[in-house]
Amino acid sequence: MKRFAILALCTGCASWCGAPKPSGEDDPVDRDAAPHAAEAKSRCSETSSIALPGALELGRAIHIGTRVVVGARRANRAGLLEIDELTARFTELGDAFGDVPPPLPIASFGSEKATAVAYEGTKRHLVIRDSAASAIAELPPDPIDESLAFDAAVLPTGGVVVVWDAPTSNGSAIWASTVLAGKVEPAVRLTPEDVDGDTPRVVAIGPTIILFWLAHRGLPKSDAGIEPEGAGQDLDHAWVEMLAFDGMLHPTSPLRHITPDSGRVSSFDVTPRGGNEMDVVARDAFELHAGQGGTALLVRIRGPELPAPVVLAEHVGRGVPLLANEWLVFDDTQNRGRAAFGSIQSPEPVLDAARALSALANGDLLVAGEHENALHVVRCSN
Repeated sequence: MKRFAILALCTGCASWCGAPKPSGEDDPVDRDAAPHAAEAKSRCSETSSIALPGALELGRAIHIGTRVVVGARRANRAGLLEIDELTARFTELGDAFGDVPPPLPIASFGSEKATAVAYEGTKRHLVIRDSAASAIAELPPDPIDESLAFDAAVLPTGGVVVVWDAPTSNGSAIWASTVLAGKVEPAVRLTPEDVDGDTPRVVAIGPTIILFWLAHRGLPKSDAGIEPEGAGQDLDHAWVEMLAFDGMLHPTSPLRHITPDSGRVSSFDVTPRGGNEMDVVARDAFELHAGQGGTALLVRIRGPELPAPVVLAEHVGRGVPLLANEWLVFDDTQNRGRAAFGSIQSPEPVLDAARALSALANGDLLVAGEHENALHVVRCSN
């Protein structure tokens, strides 16, 4: 969806593509040395609100020009919510059954219209629809499992790459299909046979497709009965991995570890920044003390050398923090809103029990409150 110049290196470089994987014994995140942020008074306030057309379940958001487009579900109808600074308009695209998530909006660079990818039908197959609700393509049904995780990106050819996870004999794997002119290519497994991976994210930069996922390694069987030490601690290690592919879904780089495999990443997201930059923001559920919450990590990919993860905030509750205009907003373990800018954190009551969806063109945050029929425009300032 954005351009990523360094990916051309993946066909022949040894430095960027062939960097060693961090080991469990060499964790680059020094948790004991993580900076303890100074506290400030609240720095975020609501400037306006935008009425919603009824009660909506909101999904992920993208920018198209000055607008924000969010996947949304209203009861058993799925569609896209288009938001400017004053209004919000919901366009229905199809039916929604059971617990399927809202559609995923995607768009090519410079496009004025969004395309939606969503699970549809009782057999839960992925369907790509244009903004007029016409079906562009339908993928075959997934194997029956509990996961509904998927992602998609627009390719320079005008096609779409769709990725999803599916169960295997040793855990889970990431699969993909490309779609061009309505033709769906056969699904290809993207993760190596020895990788247990789920929760994919995909970014298309020029001709290169970049796949991210959560990788897992279970504890030894002798430890399988150990109870978690605190809220959010899983019984296995989990970290973010990355692999690059060409348009035919052939790998063009070695597998890379984005976060250390000694961590316990519970969620993450990837945001292209233009040029050769991408931000990977992850929540590591590792806790030094029970109940203290997780850690927000940032890996800013700028070129051949992958930097060590930077600790943005501690005591982070569930979900992926939003990083926008260098402000990090997140919930703490009590579901209270907080904001961090540099080394300064502050409690933000306007973000309590709310979810920051995205930043508007002017830098303000678009926030969805819990069980509310309105969105809130929130401005944070130093």
